[in-house]
Amino acid sequence: MAGKIASKWPMSSAPCVSAALPERMDALTIRRDDYGPPSRAIRLEDVLAPRLQAEDANRVLVAVLATGPNFNTNFASLGLPVPVFGRGDAATVHVPGSDALGIVVDAGAGVKSVKVGQAVILDSWTGRNIIRGYETHDGFNAQFAVVDEERALAVPDELTSQSPERMAAMLLTYGTAYRAVVERLAVAPGESMLLMGGGKGTSFAGAQIAKALGARVILMGSNAALGRALIERGIADAFIDRRRIPESAFGVIPADLSADQWREKTASFREIVLAANHGQPVDRIFEHTGGRNFPLLVSVLAENGRLAFFGATGQGMKGEYKESFFYGGRRFVMDARWVWMRQKQVIFRNRTPREIFTEIRLPAGRNGLIWGADGAALDFARAALERQARLAVVASRSRETAGIRDMQALGIADSQIIDRDRFVLPEDMPDPLTEDGRPNPAYGQDYMAAARALGKAVWEVFGPKVSPDFIAERTDQSTLHFSTFLLRDFTDQDDMPCGFVVARGPSNLSILGSHMYRSSQARDVVRLLSRKALVMEQEDLEVTGLGGLPGIQQKMLDARMGKPKGVALVQADRAGRSIASFENGYLGEHLIRSDAGKKRHVGFHLAGEVGILTLCRPEALNALNNDLIRGLGETVAELKTRRGIQGRRVRGLILRGAGRAFVAGADVTEFAGSSARRIEEIALSVIRLFAEIENLKIPVIAVLDGFTLGGGNE
Repeated sequence: MAGKIASKWPMSSAPCVSAALPERMDALTIRRDDYGPPSRAIRLEDVLAPRLQAEDANRVLVAVLATGPNFNTNFASLGLPVPVFGRGDAATVHVPGSDALGIVVDAGAGVKSVKVGQAVILDSWTGRNIIRGYETHDGFNAQFAVVDEERALAVPDELTSQSPERMAAMLLTYGTAYRAVVERLAVAPGESMLLMGGGKGTSFAGAQIAKALGARVILMGSNAALGRALIERGIADAFIDRRRIPESAFGVIPADLSADQWREKTASFREIVLAANHGQPVDRIFEHTGGRNFPLLVSVLAENGRLAFFGATGQGMKGEYKESFFYGGRRFVMDARWVWMRQKQVIFRNRTPREIFTEIRLPAGRNGLIWGADGAALDFARAALERQARLAVVASRSRETAGIRDMQALGIADSQIIDRDRFVLPEDMPDPLTEDGRPNPAYGQDYMAAARALGKAVWEVFGPKVSPDFIAERTDQSTLHFSTFLLRDFTDQDDMPCGFVVARGPSNLSILGSHMYRSSQARDVVRLLSRKALVMEQEDLEVTGLGGLPGIQQKMLDARMGKPKGVALVQADRAGRSIASFENGYLGEHLIRSDAGKKRHVGFHLAGEVGILTLCRPEALNALNNDLIRGLGETVAELKTRRGIQGRRVRGLILRGAGRAFVAGADVTEFAGSSARRIEEIALSVIRLFAEIENLKIPVIAVLDGFTLGGGNE
């Protein structure tokens, strides 16, 4: 049907093979230079509908049944942490949305894993460390989307009884939570995990994944009723009402406050968290809320604790990107964006440098930056050189002369020494944003200017735009905000995907940036949903239409969501209808239903006046046995004598196969134990059937939409 053209599909009209593909569609949009709260900045507009082009052999066009909101759309709406329309970007319209489920309505010639008419979950991962619908302009909050075949995940049979809205609102949040919980936090049975978010959005997914791994799950949020409901469902073990914590406890650590003073000021927070965890600090923390909560969370981690964060959403219009914490009595700060969006890892260890490099699996020949030239720095240099690392050293030529000579004695050239005396490196960092959420000029003047100057010096050692794979930090200075800027970004194809900032200190602490998920993790999420190890129930959803989605985005921004997730129906005509019914309905009116239990292996749909006859023995690759031949013969006979089915006119016929095959020839198992005469009868019946099909007075098209095998009938 791809060749036909219509002007536009009405929303809430279920996809059907007889409907011509439209030229235009409805979509949510954000306009260039018109940022603001989602309820105002996101609009429902008429835009051009995407179509497959000649070069799209491995892509599919999907009619969206339902699409989900997510916090990235709020970032896009607000233009934070960076505007979605960048420099050199000529686009004027951004279509948001990173979650959806739909029906494939067109497919390129090279597509093998999904078929037209099949339901698919859309995956917003691009393979380039950017998110579709946030860092690209062609998101899923629309009637149609074109995606690569590998980003269209076929809905397993076990999930087709569920509604599209349940599957359309989960992959980005569940996939993001999966990476944070499984890969970054490495949660193990018996460990405790504190999740920020109160059981909504990613914390709803993260809690389920942690429970599936045997953890004790503690939620923190402001909706106590939701918390109690999730405890009753077995998704959480405890809930901390954030409103019980004094407001004075929250916030970035002031630069003039000592560790003891700060701990005294914030003691109530730790008392409440420990009470929820049987008097013990927590082992793992799942975080995305930002700078006001961050120091408190680090302070409640147990020895060997890990905190993974994948955002800094903050409150209202302002993201909270300045993050601070105490370690060993020293205050550290960093810009959250450099860590979470680029998946950088910060670890403090009470181990030797050699043991630390073994832990992070540092490959041979990598680039490393070392702060200082004293004994501790020399230990890191020796351990790195054992792995043939190429090093740059930041040290003061005026104060560390002897240490620099020792570094040179190890084989580090003078050109690899970066004189710290050349730079003014303040221990604090201005907030990246002003109070009203705009870029802070002081951040660029007081911090970024120094960070970029230091970065250029590092590039002079390693080469243009070559950043270190690891940085050996120090706990006797506050330069973490510079190290997290200088460290290289995440690279999925690298044997060491993440860059590491490592430091030696009195205790073990891990602060881990996390972002999105790998394709394999997306498929694992779908597998867990199929096995009911993870759930998204209909009652967990606030359902609206596409035009109502900006309102849900606003409720997310204002922390007013009453349910774990929101979702918008697009082409789905009503909530609660099964995915299977949309797949079935795509082919038109269902006149004959296959039933394996009754040995009826033929299905028949009518789309307009075109009949679609489906061979339905997918478990046997639709191989022709007696029952299939009989059912096919009866249908063809009715078409021949009555020129229709069940009194309905049929002017054309399409033959197709269910599952991954069209037909696998004759089923040779029918021949087992049969006499030569019986085998001859079977073969002749197939030949006669093919002749009857060939001689029908209507056009007949066989759609080879899968494996097509011959033989077995000779």
